[in-house]
Formats: sequence, structure tokens, C-alpha cells
Amino acid sequence: MKNNIFCLLLTSFIFLSCKQESKEGINSETTNTSEVVVQSKVKGCGYTSLIEIEKNFLPAEDRVNQIVENIVSYSGLPNNFKVYRADYINNAFATIIDNERVIVYDSKLFNDVEWYSDTFWTSVSILAHEIGHHLSGHTEDNLGSVPLKELEADKFSGYVLYKMGATKEQALKAMKLIGSVNDTQTHPSQTKRLQAIEEGWDNSNNQRYKSALPPAPNYLTSDFYVFKKEMVINNDLLELNPSWFEDNGDLYGVITETDNDFRGFSVRIINSSEQFKKYFRNIEDEDWGLSIESPHFGSNTEMCHACASNLKYLLQPGRRIKFKMVESLPDHGTSLNGVWFLTYLEVLPANYFDKLPK
Repeated sequence: MKNNIFCLLLTSFIFLSCKQESKEGINSETTNTSEVVVQSKVKGCGYTSLIEIEKNFLPAEDRVNQIVENIVSYSGLPNNFKVYRADYINNAFATIIDNERVIVYDSKLFNDVEWYSDTFWTSVSILAHEIGHHLSGHTEDNLGSVPLKELEADKFSGYVLYKMGATKEQALKAMKLIGSVNDTQTHPSQTKRLQAIEEGWDNSNNQRYKSALPPAPNYLTSDFYVFKKEMVINNDLLELNPSWFEDNGDLYGVITETDNDFRGFSVRIINSSEQFKKYFRNIEDEDWGLSIESPHFGSNTEMCHACASNLKYLLQPGRRIKFKMVESLPDHGTSLNGVWFLTYLEVLPANYFDKLPK
């Protein structure tokens, strides 16, 4: 029986769209039953062509209002949407009525796609798509759907569905059911839209364990010294334990925080050498704390007075750096296990990581 419903979906579902007002405009009023009366035809972008809707809008179901509330809450924004249903239009669209953000949906469409897909996420993704139109400002120009708008709304749908707990397959399900195989004047092909949803889901997933990186301050790499281990490690430690401070491989990252006394800083690891991965493990995309054993001038190192001042200037959030580190120090037993000490530090160009392959 579900195969029959699938055929019905392919032949009768009107595609998700960003609704377009008719030239006459929309006048609305609320009756005693909270029914919105549309006093002129409303044009919308349909599955293969524009459709005209000349129906009154009914109050939304409680569960749909709750879904919208949940979507907006995961966006970190207040819920300022009016939601209505218009049964048997086989559609869902976003529009502005009387300067209010409005979403209209067909409950039968939602029931059908949920039944066929065996998941409520199909309805959630459709509503997220329409909310994405509003949040992206697509409804403000009254021009209706264009391919770029649809891709932006699809990307938002994937992004917010990840935050709500949907798997990637659940985020894609509605589009797989009713997406247009070919490009149209108003909507991209199903393949392109699935890619946009997937990109939004992946972006949200990638951000899960990341805090925002500080922007790079203005600087030139020539403004800074290159700090070698002889400048930041006590010379007695180096002479007595040369093997301890052998090169373990290069790491690349962005400084995110610095200590007030400049004896330590935190860095987001962006890239690492294969040598370091073999020495320890892959710590890319992790936040890492480093200590500086001897950051000051006159502490039995080769740190010059100007170098020490330069190091303080270097240690600012946003600096892109190449560095090396070792775990613990000699003759400290296990007391410094898990504490990593800087053995090399070099400033990279501000746009260094922009050049890395995605």
C-alpha cells in the first residue's frame, strides 16, 4: 500500500516553496474561529509551475505549533511566526501577511509523508525549510522562489535538524520523497537540494565540539621572532636530557586564550604532522593547553630581553601559529603527566588556514 502512496506523492505533491503574493496583495481578517480570510488569490511556487490558492487559512494544529516552537528555540531566536493550515493544497509555504511572518501548511501532506517515511522528521524538515526562508529574509522582497533561496532554506533545514537530534538520513527523507528530479525555474533539482541539506547538517555537526575561533589580528610575520627550545626551556634541562626534547613533529593552530602571566596559552589544533600523530595521536580540531617553562628574560635560557617582550605581543587570541611541544618535564615523575610544554613557536600568516583544503 505504501508503494501506492509513494506514487501519489510523486504525482500530486506540490513542492516546498517560498510563497509569492499576488499583484493585488493580500488582505486578511480574523473571524471568531481564528480563521484567516484571504480576500484575493495567493500565488505560490508549485511542483512544476506556479499555483493559485484561494482558500481560507485555519488555525494550526497544536503539534505543528510545538514543532515550530522547537525549531525556533534551537535557532536561538524568539518565535514570531503565525502558523496556519490550508487543507488539501498539498503544499507548505512562507509569506508575509499584514507585516507578520506566516507559515501555511497542509496537514494531509504532513500526515502522508510521515506515514510513508515512518518518521515525523519529514514534517519537521518541511517546516524548518519554510522557517529558513523567513530567517534568511526571502519573504521580504515578494519575489517568490528562486533557486538560490531554496538552497539556502534547505541548508538551514539540515543545519537545525542536526541540532534537534535528527540523523542525516532523517534530515534528507522529505526531499528524497518529493524533490523534483530536474531543475525548474524556481527550484533546483533534488540532487542539488539534497546536497544543500547535507551541507547544512555537516556544518552543524562539525561545530558541535568547536567554540568560535577568534579573528586574526592585523600583523606581519616579520614582526616576530621564531622561538626555539633553547629560548623557552631552561638550558640545564636541555643539556641533561637532550633526548627528552627531541623533535616530535609540527602542529598548527590558532591561539584562543592566554594566561595573564604569559606562562601558558590555549590553542585550537587545526593541523598536525604525521610525525606527531605517530608520536602521540591525532588531536586535530581539539582545544589544547600549553605551558611555557621559561617565558621570561634572565631565566637561564637564550631568551633575549626583546624576545621576551615580543613573546608577550605574540600571545594574543587569533594568532595563527606553528609549534612543537613535549609532555611533562624530566625528573618530575608523574606529577606533570598531561601537561604539555612549548618547545618551538612560529607565527604564521593570518590567512594561512584559509589556504588549506577543506
